[in-house]
Amino acid sequence: MDMRTYWRSLSAAAKDEMARTLNCNRDYLAQIACGFRKGSPQMARQIESYTNGTVSKHELRPDVFEPADA
Repeated sequence: MDMRTYWRSLSAAAKDEMARTLNCNRDYLAQIACGFRKGSPQMARQIESYTNGTVSKHELRPDVFEPADA
């Protein structure tokens, strides 16, 4: 699943919880989800971990990470 779809599937409370857990701002995550910003490689790893792989680090940063099946 891409980050935009995942983000849109969350409730406002779930978005706040994700931001709190990842120690960042909710607006920052929204900008990543909408493609206005790239998260750091570390943030991509954290998002992948938080979503249990639903959103992959490769999907977020294909310039840094190889696809999982490569």
